[in-house]
Amino acid sequence: MAKIITFDETARRSLERGMNQLADAVRVTLGPKGRNVVLEKKWGAPTITNDGVSIAKEIDLEDPYERIGAELVKEVAKKTDDVAGDGTTTATVLAWSMVREGLETWLRGPTRCHQKGHRGRCSRRCRVHPELGPGRVSDKDQIAKWLPSLQLTPRSAP
Repeated sequence: MAKIITFDETARRSLERGMNQLADAVRVTLGPKGRNVVLEKKWGAPTITNDGVSIAKEIDLEDPYERIGAELVKEVAKKTDDVAGDGTTTATVLAWSMVREGLETWLRGPTRCHQKGHRGRCSRRCRVHPELGPGRVSDKDQIAKWLPSLQLTPRSAP
């Protein structure tokens, strides 16, 4: 079978729809007031569960791009189950949320802050601590002296 190739907005939206479908099925089970989900098995009787990874494993979407999006989030649930054994619903919802926010940020385009980038953040810190400018730190004692104050400096310092 030939591969279907899609770019840009169409691909992003298809992946997002797949992730949304999986996350919508899983996130209703989150927390102490989470609800149960009934899963139709390919074989045997239906199962009632509130386990995120079990729900994720049973979701199979028809659209190939949506399936890929769901598989991306499904992989997070599987890895969490392998490593921690619990927290798969939380991991799924967090992964879905991060990707969704990333896509929204991508669609809005770069902001002034993004355009300034690392250089802007670095220059703000150097103004706050002029002793830490490029080439001015020569020994470990200076670093040890200024390190605690760097931790207190907020990222948005002028």
